[in-house]
Amino acid sequence: MPENRYRYKTKSGYIGLKINETIVAIEQDEFSFDKSHEEIISNRNNWDYTIKNKNIIIVDRDKSPLKSRNDNFEKSGTGYAEQNLNERPIFHGTDNQSLIIGDEFYLGYEDESQLDYFINKYNLLSLNEERGTAFETKFRHLSISQNKEVDFFDLVELTENEKWISSLEPNFTIIVSKNNETKPLNNKISQANLDLINVPQAWNRTKGDNNIIVAILDIGVRSTHESLKGKIVNGWNTFNNNNNTQPGNSESHGTACAGIIAGSHNAGKIKGIAPNCRIMPVKVAETSNSIPGDWVFTTESLKNGIIRAYENQASILNLSFWHPEHDVVSAAIDDAVTFGRPYTGGLSNGCLIIGAAGNEGKPNVNYPANLKPVIAVSATDTNGSFKVKPDWGSNYGQEIEISAPGELNYSIGSQNDSDYILFEGTSSAAAIVSGVAALVLSMQEDLSLSELKGILLNSPSTGIDDHKMGRGLINAERAVDSRTMT
Repeated sequence: MPENRYRYKTKSGYIGLKINETIVAIEQDEFSFDKSHEEIISNRNNWDYTIKNKNIIIVDRDKSPLKSRNDNFEKSGTGYAEQNLNERPIFHGTDNQSLIIGDEFYLGYEDESQLDYFINKYNLLSLNEERGTAFETKFRHLSISQNKEVDFFDLVELTENEKWISSLEPNFTIIVSKNNETKPLNNKISQANLDLINVPQAWNRTKGDNNIIVAILDIGVRSTHESLKGKIVNGWNTFNNNNNTQPGNSESHGTACAGIIAGSHNAGKIKGIAPNCRIMPVKVAETSNSIPGDWVFTTESLKNGIIRAYENQASILNLSFWHPEHDVVSAAIDDAVTFGRPYTGGLSNGCLIIGAAGNEGKPNVNYPANLKPVIAVSATDTNGSFKVKPDWGSNYGQEIEISAPGELNYSIGSQNDSDYILFEGTSSAAAIVSGVAALVLSMQEDLSLSELKGILLNSPSTGIDDHKMGRGLINAERAVDSRTMT
C-alpha cells in the first residue's frame, strides 16, 4: 500500500492529496434539509457551510453528528445505511481552496476492449454526458456509487498495475473561500492603468468588433448592468445545467471581468478595453448557501464550460481560477485550441485561452494557467512593476508569458445595474489581456492562434523575459499596430 492512500492518477503520474484534519463533509442522496432527519436539523446551528445542489454540508469534525457512530476517518465514502449518509474527508487545495471527492470520476483509457470488463468488475455506473471530440475516445465518466465495498481511492490502488488505464481522476467539488479581489469603491474612479498600457492610443485604430466574442468562465455575469447592455450573447450555466448565468449573492468577480473587457464607453463610469466586442457568460461556479463570497464548482462544470464556449463561437476564453491538475480539463483545453474559431473547409484557427497566475505570491503558476496552450498572466502594480505582498502578490514561474496591471483596476459590480467596484488581482490582469486580444482580433479576425499569441507577446516595449513578468507589460497600442501583424 502506498504511504499516502489519498492520491489520484494522471498521465504524468500520481498526485497526492493532503487531508484537512479540522473539517469534514457530510453528504446524502436525495436529501431535504428542511423536511427530514430531525436529529440533524435540530443541531443545524453546528453546520458551517452548505453547498447548493450537491446535498453536502461541511462542518467542523468535532461537530459531526456521525462522530459518535464512527470516529475512524481513514476511508472516504463510509456508508451510514440507516440514514443514507456519507462522511467524506476534505483535502487542501491552494491557500484558499478545499477539495471534496465523491463517487464520480473520469477513467482515461488506451484499450477500449477493457471497458466493459472494468465497469462490470467494480460494479460501476457509466454516466452519459456531453463530450468534446477528445472525450469520445479517451475518457469515460463513471460513478462508484453502486459499489459499497470500495471507494475511489481503493480503486486507484487496485488498478495500479492496469497498464491500459492512463488516468483515474475525481470529479472534484472545489470550494473557493471568500475572495478579496473585488471591493466596494472608497475613492474616485481612475483608469490610469489603461494609460499605462496605451489603451487610448489603441482606440484610435479600433474599439473592437461585435463578431469577436470573449467567453468568461466564472461565477456569472450581471447581464443587465448599464455598461453591458447589448453586449451579452447567450451563455450557459454548466454547474446547474440551465441558462441562468446571473451571479448568485451579487458576486461581482465575473461581472468585473466583463466590464474590464467590454464595458460600454457610452454608459456608466468606466471604459472597457474592447467595448464593441461581446461577452459570453459561462457560469461554471455557484455561490455557497451560507457564506457570501465563497464559490463552489466541479471538474465537470469547468470541463463542460470550456467545451460550451468553443463550440458556441467564442474566440477568447478568460479563465481566472485554480483547479487541481487534471487530464480531462487539459483535454478540453486542447480541444478549444484545436477546434475553436472554425472557418471554411472544416479548419480552425483555435481559441485563445487566457489564464490568471494566482494571488498567493508564490513561485507556482496556478493550473490551468500553467498549461502550454494557455497564456499565463501575472500582475503588476500601478507603476508597471511586478506586484508583491504584503496585501497580495502575483504568483510567478517559468510559465508566465506576459503581465498586466492588477492593482487599482476599476470595473462594474453585481449589486445593482449601476454598481462600480475596485477589482484587483491576477484575475483583473488576465481580463486586461483578454480585452487587448479582442482588439487585435477585431483588426484581423483570421489570425492563426500562433500569430495572435505572437502579436500579444511581442507587444511589450521592455524587452525582458523572466519568470515574473514573462515578456513584460502588455502594450495595447503596439499590439494593434499594423507593423506588429505577422
